Amino acid sequence: MRITKYLSDTAKPANAVSAVFAACVVFILTAPFLFSGCLLGDDIETLRQKARENSPVTIVPGSDLNEEFDWLEDNAQDGGNYKLIAYSDTFLTPRILEFKGKNVTITLEGKDTVRTISITDRNSMFRIGENVKLILGSNIILKGNSGNIESLVYVQPDGTLEMLSGSKITGNHTTGSGGGVYVNSGSLNLLGGVISDNHSTSSNGGGVYILNGFFYLSLNGVISGNAAANYGGGVFIENGIFSMLSGEISGNEAIAGGGVYINFYIDGTFMKKGGIIYGNNEASNKGNMAQLGAAAYLESNLLENNLLRDSTAGNNDNLEYTYGSSQRVGWE
Repeated sequence: MRITKYLSDTAKPANAVSAVFAACVVFILTAPFLFSGCLLGDDIETLRQKARENSPVTIVPGSDLNEEFDWLEDNAQDGGNYKLIAYSDTFLTPRILEFKGKNVTITLEGKDTVRTISITDRNSMFRIGENVKLILGSNIILKGNSGNIESLVYVQPDGTLEMLSGSKITGNHTTGSGGGVYVNSGSLNLLGGVISDNHSTSSNGGGVYILNGFFYLSLNGVISGNAAANYGGGVFIENGIFSMLSGEISGNEAIAGGGVYINFYIDGTFMKKGGIIYGNNEASNKGNMAQLGAAAYLESNLLENNLLRDSTAGNNDNLEYTYGSSQRVGWE
């Protein structure tokens, strides 16, 4: 297996957006300053947000979110940028966001104050299809249920979920993997949002499960209070890329990899240049708890200059390495 602090030739992000982020992450790891042609990840997101603000946006009509999504299914155009507004707390029927390969961007926001959107049954609230980006904007909470059999949000191949400040995915307990979000060959950009209090009651990835996909954590995004019956209380990576430039992973629980679990048997990569994986369970109940590798369980990987503190492991160090030659550099 070839996993280094640089992207290998075989490590291919899920889509073009992922490639941009990954390229800039590699650049940050290889230079302490900026060259022309590449910006820091946070700078890129700032430019992307400005571009969205300047592009035409269609406010979707409807008296509630279910009507708004019904309208979108019938009227979405290729290249369309749509905004849906939650005017009150509501229940939403499961939605498959697929538009026959059309490039569609959907932003969901709450009106004036925080709005909670709850799922009506034991299924994913959203399945995000090819070429579709769902942006959770301000004042939005997606709430699952304690008896679900699916992830609350499922990102299908070449789909993208983006969470901005003021958004949250919470309260989903599933028997499968990925209590909060499951990414299958797509992308998850956590840019100030929160993924909390989700459980995988019989599998892996309490908060997030990445399979052949890309996960970008920055702009003070938070993954906290999630739990998995097996591995990766906060995040489980299987044959995917997890790039962390800032943010927090805390208060998650699992048998191994309370905060983050990187699978060895199928390639997984964790590139971390900012943020903290931390806590103090005994004092504040904010640590990551696990029998092995409380903060991170890495089956052959490399990390540099990271802050790791006060997580509680049953029998071993907060950072656990197995299977292959790995390096631990600059950890506190």
